[in-house]
Amino acid sequence: MRCSLPISILALSFLLGACGRDGTNEDADLADTTLRRAEEVLAPGTPAFNVVNLLYASGNRSVEIAGRPTVAIKGGVGVALLVNGGVAIDVYEFETPEKRAAAQGSIAADGKTIGGATIAWDAPPHFFSTDRSIIIYRGNDAGSVATLQKQFGDPFAGQ
Repeated sequence: MRCSLPISILALSFLLGACGRDGTNEDADLADTTLRRAEEVLAPGTPAFNVVNLLYASGNRSVEIAGRPTVAIKGGVGVALLVNGGVAIDVYEFETPEKRAAAQGSIAADGKTIGGATIAWDAPPHFFSTDRSIIIYRGNDAGSVATLQKQFGDPFAGQ
């Protein structure tokens, strides 16, 4: 069964639009790994909340919080999402585009090293970015990669 992410151009406006506040989801209760509807946990106007809106608007049935990502990216606050019960996406929020760019610079082209630390991924990572976020899709479904690529451009790192 294919697990692709249908993402429409129209829905991208949710992600790239004004965020409404400068904070991140640092205070969100994400330590609990019980799956919960993302829109009930994330702060409105944050990059991760906007990604969730984008995923719903593009026809996905469910977007759930799966806790924090297992990989840390310096300066970013990460949220692990599970889309349609099987597609893993991590969203890292940054306070400014400059902090996102600095973090992005610490990621090796193949995605296997972040900030000098070697990462053992559970599936091939594909790294995308927006103004204040880094989005990582972990998987090998060509359809998911292609739809993310249409919205966010070519991955800046990954396999």
